[in-house]
Amino acid sequence: PIVSSLAIAEVIKSKTDSHLKNTRTAVSPKPIVMRAKYAHFPNLTIIDTPGFVLKAKKGKTNSTPDEMLSMVKALAAPPDRLLLFLQQSSVEWCSSLWLDVVRSVDPTLCSTIVVVSKFDNRLKFSQVDSDIVHHLCESVKGGFDKEKYGSFIGFRRLRDYLELELQRRYKETAPATLALLEQCCVEVAVELARADTKLQATSDVASPQRLAMLHVASNSRHVWALIDGAIDPTPEEWRKTTDEEQLESGFGSWPGVVEEVKSPNSVLKLYGGDALERLMHEFRCDELIV
Repeated sequence: PIVSSLAIAEVIKSKTDSHLKNTRTAVSPKPIVMRAKYAHFPNLTIIDTPGFVLKAKKGKTNSTPDEMLSMVKALAAPPDRLLLFLQQSSVEWCSSLWLDVVRSVDPTLCSTIVVVSKFDNRLKFSQVDSDIVHHLCESVKGGFDKEKYGSFIGFRRLRDYLELELQRRYKETAPATLALLEQCCVEVAVELARADTKLQATSDVASPQRLAMLHVASNSRHVWALIDGAIDPTPEEWRKTTDEEQLESGFGSWPGVVEEVKSPNSVLKLYGGDALERLMHEFRCDELIV
């Protein structure tokens, strides 16, 4: 359901009054944040900062005014934000303390809209607008050029101006925003593809099992080929005598062999099946000695 702006204002006022009553203060150091979301338009965030205080209220620390000032400056600092400076009717705009703050954040006022009102801005917009136009038409010497300045007078005109300004800013930032979104989409797509590949690899149990069996079978064939005296790897590189085999084995002597056994061909450099036969002969000789 669509809620009128007056109803929203009443809810904000009611909640603010309740909060101030509970905290027993006249001004809250926290801003009011309202977020508007619409399916066919970019989201809009409105931040209403607290009023300026020269000194801390009763019950507040002396640093409260400085904290509020720092908070407002921090909220207004981002260059993509639009600052709406509304001067209350009871204060002359030229002596406003907040105007100096706005100038310190936005010296050229390129991101600031200054609204000066000599009427009570707590009244209904329609009443305020009609009173302003009536005053200008009836009380200004020399008359009032409504055609030239009419678009700058009244809260409804302000609303129209803000809507047009927001639309202009959204259009200017749309290309960069779309490029950023496209980049994010590409990165997400790549990550999804990687995750999908990993999921498929983990779900295919038969394929790793088949590869493992092929690897074991290949190693087995290679071992039997070496035992049979294959020439791969190169025999000249891997042929050893009995002493060299014992030395490179790290044992010094064969496990379980007590007596030193030297077969007739222990000094020959053998490889593969011949080396295995010599080793078996050495063990058989040891059994005969024992």
